[in-house]
Parts: sequence; structure tokens; C-alpha cells
Amino acid sequence: MSEVIELLAPAGRWDVLESVAKAGADAVYIGGKKFNMRLLKGDYNFTDDEIIKAASYLQEQNKKLYVTVNNLYFEQELAELAEYLLFLEEVGVDAIIAQDLSLANIYQELKLKTPLHASVQAGIANSSEVNFYEKLGFSRVILSKNLSLVEIKSIKDNINIGIEYFAHGDMCISHAGQCYMSSFVAGASGNRGRCIKPCRWPYTLNGKEGYFLAHKDLALFPFIKDLVDVGVNSLKIEGRMREADYLSSLIAVYRAGIDEVLAGDYTPNEKLLTDLGKLKIRDVSIASLNSKLDKDAVDITGEKEPFFPTKPRKLEVLKPKVQVENAKLSNKYQELAVKIANKSAYDFVKDYCDTIILSLDKLGEDLGFNIEEVKDFLEGVTDDKFNIKIETPRIVTQKDWPEIIKLAELKKYPNLTGFIVNDGGSLDYLVKEGFRVWGGSSLNITNSKAANLLAQHSVLGFTLSPELKLENIKNLNAKDNNYEVIIHGPMAGIITDYNLGNFYANDEKVNYYLADNFAQSYKFLLDSQFRTHIFYPYDLCLYDYLGEFLSLGIKRFRIEGHLYTKEILAKLTDIYKQRLDDGDKNIDYRAQLLKLFPEGLTDLSYTRPNI
Repeated sequence: MSEVIELLAPAGRWDVLESVAKAGADAVYIGGKKFNMRLLKGDYNFTDDEIIKAASYLQEQNKKLYVTVNNLYFEQELAELAEYLLFLEEVGVDAIIAQDLSLANIYQELKLKTPLHASVQAGIANSSEVNFYEKLGFSRVILSKNLSLVEIKSIKDNINIGIEYFAHGDMCISHAGQCYMSSFVAGASGNRGRCIKPCRWPYTLNGKEGYFLAHKDLALFPFIKDLVDVGVNSLKIEGRMREADYLSSLIAVYRAGIDEVLAGDYTPNEKLLTDLGKLKIRDVSIASLNSKLDKDAVDITGEKEPFFPTKPRKLEVLKPKVQVENAKLSNKYQELAVKIANKSAYDFVKDYCDTIILSLDKLGEDLGFNIEEVKDFLEGVTDDKFNIKIETPRIVTQKDWPEIIKLAELKKYPNLTGFIVNDGGSLDYLVKEGFRVWGGSSLNITNSKAANLLAQHSVLGFTLSPELKLENIKNLNAKDNNYEVIIHGPMAGIITDYNLGNFYANDEKVNYYLADNFAQSYKFLLDSQFRTHIFYPYDLCLYDYLGEFLSLGIKRFRIEGHLYTKEILAKLTDIYKQRLDDGDKNIDYRAQLLKLFPEGLTDLSYTRPNI
């Protein structure tokens, strides 16, 4: 049990900061006018002068001030970001909350001393990852909201630094840091505080219309004692865009509950529960605290959804072009990697690629691999001209960790090139086990400083974030880093613990999908952990940019082929292979791709700047 439990309150304006401090918060977290995840409302957030004032005000009351610097950052923002961090250090704020690993690199370079806390957006969900973040210089982590009490306790028992956990507020249906749907749909990144909230839109699912992704608000007040008992050091309240009256009342309720726990006489206080009930915006749930998300976590009616001024839009697809002679590519590519669905796909693509990727995100019955299937593949494929890489799941929570430990059994296979990792825990563990490691797209690498930091920890190369656009890649010094770009394939925009398959009968053998009011289908698949992977309606195709990538120094390309039939994948890989090899200058390879995918392809408006 934590002997001291911090109550951490949000504030988006000065009047709110004063109110929550008076209501009993031990610490307050705020954002500046730049570099934070809540930038949609111009009259919120704190100017530099207000940050100075806030630090002084709270220090006088023996309370703490944390500042969110929790976006992902593009290369061109790093110089100004460093200046901002120096400013916050001079002010004497008590901690900085960060998502992007570039901050840890800047901390090294500038020798900054302000404590660094890892944002919930980092998606930290296993003890190995917490320990890895401690190595990187973080003194506290804000754990994923998708963890159970059992998992939190297991994590706490195996780490040395503080943990923070959200107790109340808005909930996203997706795992934090792994929702790209707003970015894909509108070029507005949820990882940069610009989310247009596609999860709050109505959809049609299996003939029924509803708000199937609209998570109820989180309310863990009845579980304060449980959270303290498992070792949570700080209870965090969400709501930097909320008003003073609402937040001060909410903080007062949680303050009273925490004080009762610390006094040793905590029982569910009916008056406090009643007071809390009066503050509801949406209906509430306890999310994943006691069990996996179920239908009770979502309000399908949408009746209590606050107004938000966005709605579905007609999505663009690639259009045919008049064939022109294929220009000679300026540089030679280094690697064409293909992710395959199963062992049978290997023979169909082996003549067209350099690297085979086996994904441990097993979708459905035969789209992906479990460890026994990986062993079978490695035993059956002896051609040493191929690289064989295994990609770890995009989500690895504490309960999933035993499956990662089993990967050490693969040391005996000399034809295994290494692993592509998507979380810091798997990264650190597999490096310790002696494997070669590359960074996957879910590490959200958007700038060179984040890449350089992980390179210090034996990461050999990186798949760039799918949220980067051409403009962002131009600003990277790609020639100095081993970057890979996903050039084709289905793109998972949301990964959630919420099992949308439950809306179908168990014996239904159908294609799962959500449809918006333009009848655009967001197909979804369930993985072996019954997490739902929701895909953008059209598959990515960056064929038009191959020449530009090569001129920028990008020489590694990937096809996400694990959802395609082996016949389609063979044709697709052959087309890209021919073009990258400077094949026949008169063949219209682009037209062949469009013909192969008559339902449509997209470049996600690749030349449109992301925000």
C-alpha cells in the first residue's frame, strides 16, 4: 500500500487552477500554449507568464505543478521544443509529462534535471516497459488506462519508480497512442492533440445503428482503496478543458475519499457517491479495472454524448492517371519487406522480396502467427538469402507478458534475423536476450531525436510512424538513419480491448465491419486476445512516392500483406519489386495496382500537411 497518495488535478485556465488547489489537490497539471495535447480551444492553456505565476502560487502552498509536453513532435519543431524545456527548467516546475522520446534525448543533451513523467499516451502497460523508461530517465509513468487491478499490482511489484493512474474522466475506446483514425480521416492527429473523435460518431454494425465506440466516462471513486492498496502513487483526474465549478467539486469528492483511505476507515460513502453522481456528464464505468471491457463500457444510444462539431466525411481514393514513361529511380533500394498471413503465403512472395515478416498479432484463425507456428516456419524455411523478422504485437500488457518471455525459445534458430518491436518492454527484453531488434511503427517515431535515443539501446532501425506525411519525412535526415516506410497495405486505425465481435452471433461467419453514414466500411478483426483492430476503409498505397523516398534516403520499404490472399499478395509484391528494380519504363504499374484493388486505394492525402 502507498503510504502517501497524490491527488493530481487538471487545469486549463487560471481560475480552475486556483479552484482545484483550494479543493484539495496535491498537484496540478497544466499545458502551455504549445506542445501539448489540448490545443483545440484557444482560450485554454497557460501563457509562459502564467506558468511562472502558477509555479510560484502552488509552491507557496506546498503543492506541485506538472506541465504537459505530451505531443508527438516533428523534426522542424525540435529546436523550439528544446528552448521550451529550458524555460520550464528555469521556472522550476516540478515535473514534465512527455509522450515523445525525443524529450529524453534532449534531456541528455541539455543535462536537464526537471523530473520526467511518461504520459499515458506512451501506452505503458507492462513492468518491463516501466523499467525501460526508468533507464531512459523517467522517474514516474502514467500507466495505460487499459490495465486491471491485478496487472497494476503485478507491475508495481516489479518496478522501482512511481506510478500514476487515471481515476476519473473521459475515456478513449482505443489503446492510448495507438489511435490513428483521426489522422487517417482528416490529417488531424490524436497523438498531437487534434483528434476529431471518430469514436464518438454513430455507425451501423450488423444492421443496427448506434454509438458503438463511445466509451462511457471513467469513475473509480469506489475503488480508491483498491488502487492505493496495489501501490498507485498518484490518482489523476482528467479534464483540462473543464470548468472550475465542475472540477473543484470533483476534486473535493476525491479528496474526501482519499483522506478516509489514509485514515484507515474507508467505506463507500453514500453522500460522496451521491455528490459524485450529480457531476456526471456521460454515464460512467470502471473500464478495465476488474475485467476486460464489455458492452457496459459503451453507451450505444449516444444520448449523453456532449456535442462535438465533427462528423464523417467522404474519403478520397486514388484516381487513374494518364500513363507516362516511368522515370528512372535516383537511388537503389535496400530492402523490400513483406508481412505474410501464414506459411502458405511464403512460397508465393519469396521471389519478389528481401525480408519476410511474421506478425504475432494473430488476427482471426490464420492471419498471423503464434509462437508454435513461428517455430514451424523457421524449421521449414532454410533458404538463407532471406531475412526473417518477427513482429511483436502492437499491444503488450502485463497479462500478455508470458507470451513475450517465450520468444527466448527462438534463439536456437539461426535463420531468424531478429525482431520488430512495438513497445519498450519487448524491446528491452529481447535485446537482453541477445536478439537483433528493429523498432516498429507503434513506437511512434516521428523525429530523429527519438530514433537516436532508441539507437543508444541497440535498436537497429525504425519503421516510421504511419502519421508522418511527405513534408515531415523531407525534414528528417533519412540518410543518417535506418528508416523504413510502409508503402502498401491495410491500416489499423484503432485497437481496442472492446470486443465488437460480440454484436454477432457466435456461429456467424461474416465479414465484420462498421459503416458510417457514407456507407464507408471500417472492417475489423479480432486478435488472439480478443482485441478489436479497426481498419481504415481503403488500403494504403504510396506507389506514387517511391522515387521521392529514394531521393530522400529512404531505402527500406514494407508491404503489410498479412490480410491478403497469397495470390493477391504475390501480384502486389511483384509490381512493387519490378518498379523498384527499374523495370520496363513503359509498363503502367500504377494502373495494375488500381486494377488489383477495385474497391479503392488511398495515399491518405500524403502531400497534405498533418497537424
